Amino acid sequence: MFPAFVALLLVLLRIPSEAVSPAKNSSKNASSPTSTPSPAAVPAPVSTLAAESQSDIRSVEGIGPIAPPLSGRPDPSIFATPTTTPPVPASRLFPNPGPDLRPGGDAVELLIDVIRHLKSYSMIKPRETEIGLGILEQLHRIYGNDHPDAFPKRPFPTDDSVFDLLDMAIERIGAAPGAAENERRVMERGIAAYVRHIDRFGSYHSASALHLLEENEKRRGYTGTGLTVEELPDGTFVVYPLAGEAADLAGVLAGDYLEQIDNQPILGMNRIEVQNRLRGPATSVVKLGILRGGKPIEIAVRREIIRPSSVEIREEAEMFHLRIRKFDSTTVEEIRSFLLRIEPGLYLTLDLRSCIGGEFDAGIGVAKLFLPRDAEIAFLATSSGEEAFKSDNPEPYKAKKMTIFQDGGTASAAELLIAALRESAPFPVVTKGSPTFGKGSTQRRFVLKSGGLLTISDAKMYGPGHVSWETQPLEPTDGAIR
Repeated sequence: MFPAFVALLLVLLRIPSEAVSPAKNSSKNASSPTSTPSPAAVPAPVSTLAAESQSDIRSVEGIGPIAPPLSGRPDPSIFATPTTTPPVPASRLFPNPGPDLRPGGDAVELLIDVIRHLKSYSMIKPRETEIGLGILEQLHRIYGNDHPDAFPKRPFPTDDSVFDLLDMAIERIGAAPGAAENERRVMERGIAAYVRHIDRFGSYHSASALHLLEENEKRRGYTGTGLTVEELPDGTFVVYPLAGEAADLAGVLAGDYLEQIDNQPILGMNRIEVQNRLRGPATSVVKLGILRGGKPIEIAVRREIIRPSSVEIREEAEMFHLRIRKFDSTTVEEIRSFLLRIEPGLYLTLDLRSCIGGEFDAGIGVAKLFLPRDAEIAFLATSSGEEAFKSDNPEPYKAKKMTIFQDGGTASAAELLIAALRESAPFPVVTKGSPTFGKGSTQRRFVLKSGGLLTISDAKMYGPGHVSWETQPLEPTDGAIR
């Protein structure tokens, strides 16, 4: 399949990591100084999605929602690499798997690009042979029963010869009589499964999937259920309803398992296909087959136009209620404008239930609105060191008391804000509800030369005093909501 496969691969891969090493986070919200990256270190933006995300090199949630504690991925900002060809039209891949070819983007070139990025950016820093072995093991899991001849040697070696076996497996699967997938698609499936396996919030999407994601992210509103969907490594799906939207009002709960849509099983589909099936004409009804606590239930949801705003504010009995649905580029300014209109010393409630996170900078920015200068907000730990974030606000808003509502759908940037306010606020803060989700890492996204989208966890996130919520979700300080 590939001429001199192993020799070519190893020559191309064994380039010093500095050749593709990332620049340090250049977030304008960071209080600590950052180095200025050299022009060669920062790839040029490419797609619409990449261009729209240039100001946010790192974020805690982006394309797609979070996943439950045992697995998942997230969603971060784009760090693009140059390409000159547009994404493949979605019709080439969806609704049924098929070829996903781009000029100059064959399977070996894709593998080289993925290995370089994982070695340079991932917190795990796997070796070349570890990546090759991991992809081969995932391909065996996916195709082993149907194509046993593609895996003649077991156990797999752990040295460079693993790439010969990977080459053989991909060639035999792609060339099998009646094969629906070419070698490039086989490689993509192995990479996607491997990245999910080693990185709780990592992912790989093909160029076609990226095209759909770009189109979805450009829309400020859509007609659907208001559900965010996460695909787990075993192919099952968990859903998280947007607060106050159709699925939430119909009774879908954060963490429900979605098994059927309109009586059709969804196992075997990918997340983008599932999201598209949830959408449809306004006022039409979609039947969701849900698994909750081991018991199957059916919930009918009437689709509606979903235009999720970042912040919802209301006044009730001399108390102001703020609800943050997601941290994005508008969140900080919306809350800042509200705080400037009210007098200091009021009771505030901050509702972060079902807030799946958002942009890291937005979480830091909201914390600064309430925390005095030099108060600790967060720390980011990468393989190259640690970065501290502190407030630089000389006149923060001082509430009389703040009550924060949280639940199992409260994640990432929302957890960061809770930790910062509980530890550093100059006024009493209590939290009510249930334990948070537990996502304490940030991710970066890369548009690869082949057009695919690779998401990699690149930093661990901590609150003041280096409190972590990655393995131990934040417990409420005042018990359940009464």
